[in-house]
Amino acid sequence: MLLAKRDELLANKAAFDGLPICSFSAFAPPRIPRFTTSMSMGKGKMWSQDRAMSAGEAPLPLLSPLESGQKDIAPIYKFVLTGGPCAGKTTSLDRLSTFFRDRGFRVYVVPEASTLLQTGGAFFLDLQEKDILNFQWQILNLQISLEDSFYSLAQDSGKPCVILCDRGVMDGSAYMTPEQWEELKLQHDLDTVTLRDTRYIAIFHLVTAADGAEKFYSLENNGIRIESIEQARAIDKRTCHAWIGHPKLYVFDNSTTFEGKMQRLVDTAAGLCGIPTTVRASRKYLLAKTPIEIPFHHEDFEVEKVYLKPEAAKTSKDYSFVRCRSQYGIPAYGMTTVRYLDTGDAVHLKRVLSAREYSYAVRHRCDPTRNVIKQQRMCFLYENQSFQIHVYKEPAELAGLGVLHVQASCENDQDIVMPSFLNIEKELPDTDETMSAYNVSKKNLLEKLERKESAEV
Repeated sequence: MLLAKRDELLANKAAFDGLPICSFSAFAPPRIPRFTTSMSMGKGKMWSQDRAMSAGEAPLPLLSPLESGQKDIAPIYKFVLTGGPCAGKTTSLDRLSTFFRDRGFRVYVVPEASTLLQTGGAFFLDLQEKDILNFQWQILNLQISLEDSFYSLAQDSGKPCVILCDRGVMDGSAYMTPEQWEELKLQHDLDTVTLRDTRYIAIFHLVTAADGAEKFYSLENNGIRIESIEQARAIDKRTCHAWIGHPKLYVFDNSTTFEGKMQRLVDTAAGLCGIPTTVRASRKYLLAKTPIEIPFHHEDFEVEKVYLKPEAAKTSKDYSFVRCRSQYGIPAYGMTTVRYLDTGDAVHLKRVLSAREYSYAVRHRCDPTRNVIKQQRMCFLYENQSFQIHVYKEPAELAGLGVLHVQASCENDQDIVMPSFLNIEKELPDTDETMSAYNVSKKNLLEKLERKESAEV
């Protein structure tokens, strides 16, 4: 199948030449994210990757803390719970807190900055337009401070931690015009990519009850909630759109009972923290043709994946890769380690990297038996579903190959609603890794397949 797709792509190369070309500028030189991370190295001692590299110290091992062999480096999973009014956020925070505490995690809940200010007497309804920017900056600044304080406490604990953020730093943009948001970022030297993509493992958007569960929409359990059903729907949509582009955006709609909605959320969060579940994280489809344009709001990214030489793997199937994901020339870096359990389940362990950590991995741990993968990614929402189109740019033999990833939060989901502009060739089963980046990255893969086909003939 891969050879046939390669031949088809080559035959239609002229069509794909019209696609935007990735300019992977992350190495020239990479911009260090504004919010860097330190790691606790024991009682009273903090270690900063950027500081250590400048001082000539050895960098941290590029392994997940769970597998690094250093018992005092514990994983910290930081999630955002967001959504429209009356979406179930309060219940979700309680459910997730109980679930993770029962499984040995230390759980921190970061309160919503806007609610703290408003319950303290700071209201924005009577603000002049010129004062809105300062009010939103105070919310954002407080949110960052609260998150960083809880993160520091989590580091000092030396235990596996989950940080649950009652809304995140991008939520405020939903309450401003695009021009106001751009002005706020300019005034305080901020950028969307760093705010959205480098602070959180995943974003959980809970759809308001005003969209799909109207009879349960209520203003009673939140003393500062004033939105009508129509206003709640509009706010919900703007809030979700603010997070489009984050690599792990999950949308939990009201297609099931409220209890089902909560269970989907818990199962998804559990899987991201390395607790095996039956949740199917996404469904994949091979595209017959990659769309040149998407007819509604979307975010485009350039992605580079570098697979690392195996190190301390428990089975031959375990692997790790580092990723640079850039937008508007601003990069965000991360690492994923895939571990296979005795049951056959795969656990994906993720961490955010600094620019220096990423560069070190590429220079010193790149697997010479694999190609560097380069992709164009297009992210969008449709009917409360999160879509990502991955278009291969390298290896060159498969340039233009498109694979669609759609969020599917449980095995028995209703059929996914596809937008009409997508040209689907077929669904790819979970067991079919032919089009996966891990498989495509193997050097001489196509030559080996050709030899195999020739031998069979």
